[in-house]
Amino acid sequence: MVTVPASVWRSASVGRALTTGGCVGVFFGALALLDSGIPLVAAIVFVILGAGYGIWTARRMARYWPGARELSPPLTNRGFFMESDLP
Repeated sequence: MVTVPASVWRSASVGRALTTGGCVGVFFGALALLDSGIPLVAAIVFVILGAGYGIWTARRMARYWPGARELSPPLTNRGFFMESDLP
């Protein structure tokens, strides 16, 4: 199970792929760099895993919760009240 923030669910399919793929790519690329010590290997892992996982996750998210694209953007919090609470 993976916990995904609402900002990722709210974004379009490309935004979901870039966000999740980028995070996974950076994480596993850093692990590859620590393990091998070769920056080229880290870059290859970043690109391959980031692209693959990003596309796969975005498709699965759209499949399991298609209503996510109807989420409204977050309201701006100005102190104690939200803008929608003001007359």
